[in-house]
Amino acid sequence: DLKFFDERLYREICGGKLDIVLDNLKAIYEGKNKYGTHLEITTLLINGLNTDEDHIRLICNFILEELGEEVPIHFSRFFPMHKMRDKSPTNVDYLLRAKEIAVDMGIEYVYLGNMPADNNSYCPNCGELLIARERYCNSDKNRIKDGHCANCGHKLNFVLK
Repeated sequence: DLKFFDERLYREICGGKLDIVLDNLKAIYEGKNKYGTHLEITTLLINGLNTDEDHIRLICNFILEELGEEVPIHFSRFFPMHKMRDKSPTNVDYLLRAKEIAVDMGIEYVYLGNMPADNNSYCPNCGELLIARERYCNSDKNRIKDGHCANCGHKLNFVLK
């Protein structure tokens, strides 16, 4: 999880350090060729903490500049629990806007979590529907052949087992 792209928020809310999280994400990504690791990033969006467009752009810039456009990101909706019962559920418009920003910036696989949404996977090259999802279940994945889009042949970043 990449909770925030702000050192102060990471320290105050998570008790952690942003630079350590970023270094670990880079190490996991760099291990994909050597160890076969697969990296996906999840960011839980919380109203007023990490939902502004500049914050979303910082996260996306990190992915694009330090990792790669093929690294999937999941923006998930927050619901009040545990030590954050004083916060409200994430405004759905923030999640939709975060997805729009990430796609516009060039991230190939962007998903929304903890809310009804189009979380199907599409080929970033031709737009072909690759995996149809209903909630958390894959209902169809016959458009991927040997790690490539069956329609255009584009190499995909999927782990299918």
